[in-house]
Amino acid sequence: MTVLPAPGKYRRISRSGSTEGENPTTPPTNQIRVTASGKIRAYVTYAIGILGEEPEGVVLLGLGNAINKAVTVAELIKRTWEESRALHQTTELSSVEIQDHWEPLEDGLPPLTTTRVVSCITIRLCSYEGTLDRSVPGYQRSSTSIQSLPGTSRRADNDQESHA
Repeated sequence: MTVLPAPGKYRRISRSGSTEGENPTTPPTNQIRVTASGKIRAYVTYAIGILGEEPEGVVLLGLGNAINKAVTVAELIKRTWEESRALHQTTELSSVEIQDHWEPLEDGLPPLTTTRVVSCITIRLCSYEGTLDRSVPGYQRSSTSIQSLPGTSRRADNDQESHA
């Protein structure tokens, strides 16, 4: 459990933390950091613009309370994207260690640093199947690829699920 400084006695001056191999100051141009307070429609519109320009696709990153919003944004992007250009997806779950640095507001108190671990989701969406690693456990092929397989259709899949 993280112990927070007493309210009114400390002020947070900085926050630092990153996932492995990531530079927190310069995220890639195709990465969108979804926050709990951001507007879903704005994320979807921005991501579709990136998908039209970036061959690597778009990466959605959600931390803590923003995880469910990142999943919602990914699902809306997949439904909004033209069906003729279906999206492939990989999903990875991880955790991030975040350090908060606090300065005292009263004399005689030492500066504090608190560390907490926050859950993280990374969702990669790409219209080119070859760009994503298909061996990753979180890989999902596009819905049009599933429909084009011999003997499968969305209706048949839904009928089988409802009878199970």
